[in-house]
This record gives sequence, structure tokens and C-alpha cells, in this order.
Amino acid sequence: MSVERAKNSAPNTARRSTRGTAFPPFYAWRAANFFSNDIYERHWFPRAGVEKEITEQLRPFTHVVDETALTTRPPIVEIVHDVPLDAKSADVYAALDEGGTTSAVAALVAKGLMPKSDMAIVGKLMQVCSGAIYNDSSAWARLHDRRLDMLAEIHAAHDKPTLVFVTFRHEFDRIRSRFPFARMLTADLIDDWNNGEIEMLVAHPASAGHGVNLQHGSDTIVWFSLPWSAELYAQANARLARQGQQARTVNVHIMLCRERIDEIALRVVYRRLADQERLIGALAEPAH
Repeated sequence: MSVERAKNSAPNTARRSTRGTAFPPFYAWRAANFFSNDIYERHWFPRAGVEKEITEQLRPFTHVVDETALTTRPPIVEIVHDVPLDAKSADVYAALDEGGTTSAVAALVAKGLMPKSDMAIVGKLMQVCSGAIYNDSSAWARLHDRRLDMLAEIHAAHDKPTLVFVTFRHEFDRIRSRFPFARMLTADLIDDWNNGEIEMLVAHPASAGHGVNLQHGSDTIVWFSLPWSAELYAQANARLARQGQQARTVNVHIMLCRERIDEIALRVVYRRLADQERLIGALAEPAH
């Protein structure tokens, strides 16, 4: 990303003068400026003409870093790997997907419409793509090893360690079974990783976010499964793509099944990142 969101960078005088008055109570403010097309009100969209006003409200509390201040960060190169389901797993996926109460669950998610009762199905669809699925007793059953095979290819194709991001606990269990040298990220392993002593490090993106410096250990990230959060996706990639990274580029490998739920997740992440960039771009412009 070419710009960063700044945090609490307005002068103290501005914060004192606007504290408690810049915005009305949240729910009233949201109702006045946004609308939802989801009966469970999880997806909100700005009403026509309010974006400029909201940008001006946010301006006193933000500072946008000039692009030239970020030139020491290497660019990210994304490589998307289509890892199709085998026939048996595709049948499991189809049975779950058509189990929605109105229409295919994945199609509803793509439109931003998600019945609350089907949220668990979304997680199960993501797990099927990954290769294993939890049952009602919290045990997991293997479906396929195709992503493990792809991870093996990616890991063997470069000469540095591999940082792998996962969503589900069973993904780490399966990775560790296939790659016994893999370690789960903990605070006490950061130095070992940065010193090149860990060949494969596995992490949930929420545990490797702001402030975790992993850039000295590798230049290669693999997304074994994707989050729905643009913040988690961007911040996890920034663990390697940051000042101090010696590689010319950071390679981000994304595993997904084309035309399945995780491709929808990637599109959602990209759309949210674009919305964020548009807001930051507006904040970077001079006040009117």
C-alpha cells in the first residue's frame, strides 16, 4: 500500500476541542449516513452524498503519510494458486452450499447477503476448500491433501523459510503432520525465525498483526486459507513487507478454489482494501 492510516495524529488542541462532539452517538450516526441491505444489519453502505461530509469529519483526527516516506518497503507480488477440489470433496461442498434456506449460500455471500443461520455453513465451505472439516464434536475429518501438496511445491521452490497463514486449528495440525519441522508462531520464537532457524512458521493472521517484526526471516508468505478481513490480510502481509526486509520483493502465495467460497473471500478483501484506499486518498487531499 502506498499510504498508511495514521493514528491519533491530530494536534492535542484539535482533540480537546472536538472530543465528544465530532460524531453523534454511533447508532444514530450510522442510521443517518448508511443503509443496510442485510436483514441482520451486518453489511452497511454509505448513503448518496455523505462520503465527502464524513471525510471532512475524520480529517482532524488523521494524518496521511506521504508516499515517499514508504520507499524503503519492498513491493508485494501476489501469486494466486487455483487448487481445485477432488470429486468427493466437491460433492461435500455442493451438499453444504445448496443447504441454504433460500439459495446457494456462496451466491448470497457474493451479493453481501448472509442469513444468520447460514454463517456456520460459510465456515464449513471454507474448510472443505482447505481440506478438512470439523464435526459436531469438534473433531476434524480429512477430505483431501491438495493444499498440502501445493504448500510442499511452494516451499521447495525457494531457498528461504516459509511463513504460512491459516484460519483453522486443524490446518496447523495437518501442516505439522506433513512438515514435522513446522512451528506455530509464539512470542518466544520470533528471534529464532528472524535468525533463519525455523524452516516453516505457521500463524493465524490475528496473532501476527501490528508490531510483530518477522521481516528478517523470509520473503515468502503462503495463505493456506483466507480471512474475510482486509485489515488482517494487509497487516499479515506487512509482517514481511516492511522496513528492514532485504529482499527486492515479498512474494505472497494465495491458495484458493476458483468459483468457490474462498475466491469470494478474496474479492471481498480486495474490495475492502480499495474502499480503504479511496478514503485515505480523500483524506490526503487538501481540505475544501
